[in-house]
Amino acid sequence: MKSALIFADRDGSELPPLNDRYCPAMLPVLGKPLLEHSLEHCLSLGIETVYVVLDAHAASVRRYFETGARWSLNIHYVLSRQGESPDRVRRRIGQSLNAPYVAMRGDIWHGLEPNFPRDEGTPKPHRRLGYVVNDAADASIDSLHWQTISRIQIPVFRPDAIDRPCRVYSLGEYHSLALAALSDVFSARDRAIDNPPTTRLLLGAQTRVNHVSLDEGTAFIAEHSRVDIGAQLAGVVSVGRHCLVDRGTRIADSVLLDHTYIGAGLAVKNAIVDQDRIIRVDLNATTTIADSFLLWSNKRPVDGGWLSKALERLIAVCLLPLAALFDFLRRMSAEPRTGSEPGPLRPPLVSRLWAVYTGNIALFGRDEKIAKPLQDSPETPPWQYQYEQLPVGAISPARARLRGQGDLTLLMLTELELNRPRTVGFLAKNLIRCFWSGLKTLLPTARLCSRPTTLPEVSK
Repeated sequence: MKSALIFADRDGSELPPLNDRYCPAMLPVLGKPLLEHSLEHCLSLGIETVYVVLDAHAASVRRYFETGARWSLNIHYVLSRQGESPDRVRRRIGQSLNAPYVAMRGDIWHGLEPNFPRDEGTPKPHRRLGYVVNDAADASIDSLHWQTISRIQIPVFRPDAIDRPCRVYSLGEYHSLALAALSDVFSARDRAIDNPPTTRLLLGAQTRVNHVSLDEGTAFIAEHSRVDIGAQLAGVVSVGRHCLVDRGTRIADSVLLDHTYIGAGLAVKNAIVDQDRIIRVDLNATTTIADSFLLWSNKRPVDGGWLSKALERLIAVCLLPLAALFDFLRRMSAEPRTGSEPGPLRPPLVSRLWAVYTGNIALFGRDEKIAKPLQDSPETPPWQYQYEQLPVGAISPARARLRGQGDLTLLMLTELELNRPRTVGFLAKNLIRCFWSGLKTLLPTARLCSRPTTLPEVSK
């Protein structure tokens, strides 16, 4: 067999609220999406060409797998139509998919080492849940339709049956599957050791973790993730890619999905954590935390693209006359500097807007002068390093929000809170805020400049 047909067109309506960020085929188990496990099974069978059937909302699958070159596979994507059966999809592909071929679902769990055939001479289980081997091109594969599989009465997934197929039909099943797969990885190693250790840790590439953080149990830390000193992991814990677990955090029997930040002091148990949401599978409850210092997305802010960059430069040019008027009134007022503007004096607003037009800085971003007084401090706060990673901007959203505020720490923390991806909506929201703040500043300054100067009378 050289070809495979994998269906990943499930919409995930039975997995709210995860279905608004993940299609079921991209749910990670042991640091890999379910679909990647299916592709690795195909690779073990000697398959070279794979046709992946997607729905209209599975763009994340294309971005992750691309052409399949990383797996030495040639992946072709087929867009499914509403209500289309697997047999109709097969006929639409045509002669490109020759028999014998494997047809399977890529959005369910087939087991760590499923009993798949490796060649035509091996006795093969022609049908099992979500898997069909077809020797004839006209053989039906409608048993792979998700509506058919979802109606099959099968026992609920149990952690001791990790090698059996799992439909991942609920959040509780996914939580049990992710933790059971991790425990099963170490079971064979423990049987080969007389006195197996009580703590078991599996690390991905480019991870940073303190072994003292794992009290007793099993933990998996995926690639490019970090667990700070002082964080405690208990039971079975699976941490996804690009995650950050801050000091003082306690996590027990939970799954952290990709790009999740857990702040200091937060305790999580029996839950699925997805960026700013905590899903308690035992209570069937979801909590959204709108505090970026406790729970937030650890994704790097995505650049808004050429449109936002072009708008930034256009807005900077349009604001140059107002900036010149603002700088003129500030000079005419000749107000002495007070504690309301800490740190070194910033360049004139006209110069900063011109730097935006030339592409040297962003229109909205941090004030590069504001952090310098704290750099010589013997104990630098951990969030200051995050602040210094923000883009330098001509206009500081924190200064616009806290006009006249002299507390450096408050300004820096507010800048971190207001930092968002450079999109058109981000530009519009900050323009309105900064225009209103500038108007409040210009009106008193204009009245001060227009006020006639009177000299006190000197009594003779």
